[in-house]
Amino acid sequence: MATSMPDQTISKNSALRPGPDDGAYKALKFITKSLASLVPGFGGTASELFDLLIADPASVRRDRFIEDLARRLDQLTETGRIDPRSLINDPSVSALLLHAVQIATRSEGEEKIKSLREAAARGTMAANEMERSPAYVVIGIIDRLTDYHIILLKWKAGPPRSYTYGQVKNGAFDNLHFGLPTVADRHQLKEPHKVFDFEGVVRYVEAQSHRNFMLAEADLIALGLLAPVLKKETYVDERRRTQTRTTPEVASYKVSELARFILSYIESTLEEDVS
Repeated sequence: MATSMPDQTISKNSALRPGPDDGAYKALKFITKSLASLVPGFGGTASELFDLLIADPASVRRDRFIEDLARRLDQLTETGRIDPRSLINDPSVSALLLHAVQIATRSEGEEKIKSLREAAARGTMAANEMERSPAYVVIGIIDRLTDYHIILLKWKAGPPRSYTYGQVKNGAFDNLHFGLPTVADRHQLKEPHKVFDFEGVVRYVEAQSHRNFMLAEADLIALGLLAPVLKKETYVDERRRTQTRTTPEVASYKVSELARFILSYIESTLEEDVS
């Protein structure tokens, strides 16, 4: 039987909604008022905008995530993957879900929120606290990422793709921008960036989108989620035999084992969602 968690959880009068007695609310309000006293022109109306610009959007993000996560847990209950009665008094489950909700409250992006939801749901399915520990690692790393990181990782983890000019010229544009759409008319974009130009076929993306992916790639390398693939060279040894050896030069980057674990962990927890 499905639980009624969504209705109980996101009620407009719920105690989860931040208010004057909420600790985080008080801390942010204090920071805002402190800025108002230190920064010229940051008083009056600017300070009063706190509730609209900070507290309310955060509560909306949180409530949406809780509702979405509750639906997922309902589905897992219906399919027999979890038993709410055995979890309701488990402090490690409560701690994990609260951790995920806190991160979602300060996060944006469809891919990131979906990844948080699946990681939290998978952690809930763990048999005990020891098996639940990887969920914290995955959720912590997701907290550090953006949609661009996750899209790039999923794209690089996919099957090898063809980049022949002939195929692209005939309309196979999916490979040009990490699986995201490209356009032929540069005037559709604010700041067009050319990603393909061959025999009269030109495709563009927003320059900022391209920069975001380049930044995400550099960050993924720094985080160890993209591992270097070193170039190989042939040489002739002292016996005049042709040999192959690895050089210090980086040829490309591949998805690391840690990244593959994270991607597998955030795959859908529902069998019917997995293609």
